Order: sequence, then structure tokens, then C-alpha cells
Amino acid sequence: MLRLRLRSWALGSWIIASALAHAEKLVPAGEWILPRDAAYRDTRIGGLSGITYDPKRDVFFLASDTKDRTGSKIFLAKIALNETGIQSVDWTGMLTLKSADKSPLPPLDAEGIALDAKGRLWVSLEGNTQIPSGIACFGTKSGNQILDLPIPPEFTTGIQSNHGFESLSTTGPQKRWLFTTTESPLAQDAKPGLDRYHGWLRLLRYDVKTRPISLPQQRAYAMETDAVYTSVTDVLALDSRRLLVLERQLVTRIIPRSRRIRIYEVDFDQADATDSANLSTLRSRNIIPLKKTLWFDSDHANFSMLDNIEGFCLGPALGKDQTIVLVSDDNFSKTQRTQLLLLRMKASPSH
Repeated sequence: MLRLRLRSWALGSWIIASALAHAEKLVPAGEWILPRDAAYRDTRIGGLSGITYDPKRDVFFLASDTKDRTGSKIFLAKIALNETGIQSVDWTGMLTLKSADKSPLPPLDAEGIALDAKGRLWVSLEGNTQIPSGIACFGTKSGNQILDLPIPPEFTTGIQSNHGFESLSTTGPQKRWLFTTTESPLAQDAKPGLDRYHGWLRLLRYDVKTRPISLPQQRAYAMETDAVYTSVTDVLALDSRRLLVLERQLVTRIIPRSRRIRIYEVDFDQADATDSANLSTLRSRNIIPLKKTLWFDSDHANFSMLDNIEGFCLGPALGKDQTIVLVSDDNFSKTQRTQLLLLRMKASPSH
């Protein structure tokens, strides 16, 4: 067992070391800490788990698990950026998620969020003991649920409690493709002999333009193993095949907890990657996961102590550079903060 653990750690370290030369594709450009009393009208702003940007309206949508009795909230914000970083955050609206019959939904653990070509919001729900994890589409004016996605059978039985669909991103012509994955491995994919949150994930790509929407394509993704705990909290599609994956790590359990984030690029259409759609488990030695290229490592950034970073999205351009905005979930805790980070994409992605 010890030999297996050392071998896994060595593999993770090799992945990191082989990619360090590419880590400067994303450069730190700013940071903003939200005041603890921030609110929109009478609703406290916190628990921000997902973020997406509408360039037509120049507005950000942020998903929150507000933990109140009036349902889950989506907040709208104007985030002013310039060459020196984040200048201000102005909260301009709030949307309450509702069922198709317009009745309020119970408080949901809304996590990932993405816009489609019609301006509708896709939201991933992490799930709990009462409500299963899933992905649904809502109107941006009414908040009413329009449809939901079919979930592969291995996910309906294998998602671990509070570790369901955490991420979401749309891309391509007419926002045709939707990418997602779970925060932690499915129960049947967790590595034996380690805790249940170590193992390989299944990245999913849906074609949301087809009717009815079919089950998604799948690829195996290997998280790093050089920390106490690692999870994937969001994905960000660059085009129909290339996406960025946000890995959040707990480096030590000593208080204050030390957190790290890393962002990797993968190619979903990698020719030799294993199609995991028909596999009952990913524990096989014959699985070939997607190759990873490191684009950002917070250990080499000058941000203040990282909080619980859970979401990221493409933002507006600054000059010739594309921006990426990240947000943390403060869990409505007095010991945590809502933190916005700004990165600049300094080089055109390689093909």
C-alpha cells in the first residue's frame, strides 16, 4: 500500500514538473475582498460558488447557495477592471431560481453557472441528501426552470454526498457545447486504499443544441495528489475541445489552513485518451487520462492568503490580453472571505 501511494505521488509530481515552463500563460493582475456586510437590498451576498460573464450586457452572474428560506440566488454585478486590477464591484440585480411552475425552489447548493446563446442560465446543483446533483437551465428574467440535462447512470448512483456537479462552462458556435465534472471522484472511481476523495474524475461534454439532449461524451481526468485534499471546483472552456480545469488543494490541516489553486489546460479530443462513457469504474491500470498543461500555480503568485476559490470565467479584454476572474465561497463563515482574483492571459493558447 505504501508503495502504491508513493507511486501515485511521484506521478502527480512528474505532471507538475513537466508543465512548469507553461505556468506563466496566466499572470496575476488584481485582487478584491468583498466587505462582510455586502448585500443586495435585504439579501446578504456570500456563498459565491460560480461565475460567468455576459459581454453583451457587460455584467457578471454569480451563483450563491444563500442558505435562506426563499430559494437559491443568482447575483448580478458590474466589475470594473483596468490595467491596475479590479477597481470596484457594483451589485445590480438578483434572481431567485424557481421551478417550471414558477414556485420557489428549496434552497439549492448552486455551484457552476454558464450562459447559452439565448441568454439563459445553466446552473449545476451539487446536491444533498434531499435533492440529487444535476444541471438545469433557467430563464435570466423569470428565474423559472426551463429544462434539465440527462445524467449518465454511473453518476446517478456514484456521486458522493456534497461532492456532485461543481463546475460548468459553455462554448462553441451558438454555445453548443457544455462542459462539467464532479468535485470529487464517483464512489466507484475512488482509489482503493486511499480516502474516498482521491481518484480520477470524469469530464463531460454535452451537445445542448440537439433535441432531445443526449447523454454526454466522457474522458478521464487525473487530479494532482501532492496535497492533503484536492478537488476540481470549476472548468472553463476555451473552445469546443480545449478547456481549463481549476484544481483547489488543501495543503495542510494546520490553522490557518493553507490553500493552493492550479489551473491546467486539457484537450478533450486528445486522440489516445480513454472514452470512459461505458466504463463501470476508472480503477483499471489501462485508463489513459487527458494530458495536462499547467497554466497557473498560486504558489508563484503574489495574492494574499487564498480563500476557498470555487469559480472562474473569462472576463472582458484588457488591451490585447484576455482576463479571467475567479471567486471564492466564504461559506457564510466569520473566518472566511469573499475574494475576487484577476488573471491576464498573456499568450495565445497553443494548439
